[in-house]
Amino acid sequence: MFTLNKISTPRWVIILIDFLLNCFALLFAYLIRFDLKANNELFEKEWEQLSKSILFYFAVKVLVFYLFKIHKGLVRFTSTEDLRRIFLAVLTCSSIFLIGSLIRFNIDGYFLFPMSVLMMEFLASFAFTVGSRFVIKLIYLESIKNNEVKENVVIYGAGVSGLLTKRTIEKDRLINQNIVGFLDENKKLDGNRLEGVKIHSIQKLEKLHHEIHIHNIIVAVQNPIKENINNLVEKCLELNISLKKVPRPQSWINGEFSAKQLSKIKIEDLLGRKPIELNQEKISKELENKVILITGAAGSIGSGLVKQIAKYKPKLLVLLDQSESPLYNLEQYLISHVPSLKFEDVIGDIRNYNRLKRTFEFYKPSIVFHAAAYKHVPLMENNPSEAILTNVQGTKNLVDLSIDFDCEKFVMISTDKAVNPTNVMGASKRIAEIYSQKKNSLNKTKFITTRFGNVLGSNGSVIPLFKRQIEEGG
Repeated sequence: MFTLNKISTPRWVIILIDFLLNCFALLFAYLIRFDLKANNELFEKEWEQLSKSILFYFAVKVLVFYLFKIHKGLVRFTSTEDLRRIFLAVLTCSSIFLIGSLIRFNIDGYFLFPMSVLMMEFLASFAFTVGSRFVIKLIYLESIKNNEVKENVVIYGAGVSGLLTKRTIEKDRLINQNIVGFLDENKKLDGNRLEGVKIHSIQKLEKLHHEIHIHNIIVAVQNPIKENINNLVEKCLELNISLKKVPRPQSWINGEFSAKQLSKIKIEDLLGRKPIELNQEKISKELENKVILITGAAGSIGSGLVKQIAKYKPKLLVLLDQSESPLYNLEQYLISHVPSLKFEDVIGDIRNYNRLKRTFEFYKPSIVFHAAAYKHVPLMENNPSEAILTNVQGTKNLVDLSIDFDCEKFVMISTDKAVNPTNVMGASKRIAEIYSQKKNSLNKTKFITTRFGNVLGSNGSVIPLFKRQIEEGG
């Protein structure tokens, strides 16, 4: 069905147009056969034979095209599936004409149509039917184009992902962007074209930006070399060009992605570190079928621990935090993503010894992950008593109760600021470290301390500040 600007054309009109185009294809085939030089006498002679089979031609075309439902597709969205259906319909018609010609030849010595006409009619019929659809599609695409001034976009990566990105942007009429080129690390591709768009060497980015002001660069390389992407980010910051990336294929739908899925480059994507490989089997033996208590469970590190530990099938996860809303959000995440996990929410403050004691008495945890703490350095400088009460007294409460209730292991999440501390927060965490490590001499509960630096994206981390500064041109 042909639709322009939401005005629908009845399907019978499409059938009629296809019918007229195929009639013209038959006429065109005869004209080619006679080299466009046929006189009236020759036409009259041919018409004498054609008139006996023209109604058969009309009937076959209408019936076959209707059975193949080539009028059902939305013309403005003509696809390869539509082309396949049209090809099969035209081929079926030509096959019927060929069989009919052979039958008639045995009856009166004449073909329905000359063989040369049949071959040319097949090609012309397919070309006209398909061509009409693409003409309508082009008219539709032109009619919906946004006349506003478009942002110039360059795609980094002239591969398959880059090509898909180009097509996605071009077919989304809501995106006010114009693809002006590709960038690629491969110098041999410089000057070539991909679907009509020129490919430029990455070294020519600055020159290209001065010639054609670039608003955005879209990274369409799924696993870019860290050094290359870091250099690109630095150059974009220098030239004040926005940088986005294509989502991973796992999030694509039917091999395609939406332009809305294009996202900003994350700062963690720029780190050159290789991921640490963990001994999954050993971790599983440590955590499986155990009751595990996590303090500060709704925080950045605590919630990360919860999500990771949930994979190892603990007997029960006890999630303790004083923040009600973040703990509720974590609860909803676990219900949705890990429905088989058994867990309990506990609202409580680690400074409240009695509340902690009742928690230990009721759940009897085997392992404690202690992530609850005050960690903002400037705030703790202005509120040192709170830092001591939470980071020192709260940790002492947990350490003492872990020993009293025979916990197997106590893992304390500390900070790199506890190394030769120069501020109240660092000093309070160092005191907590010393106290917990001293209890190892009792040989009951095993106390372990791990020091975290800045955690990417965590609450209070300096990284989000860096990201905001970058977005603001800093």
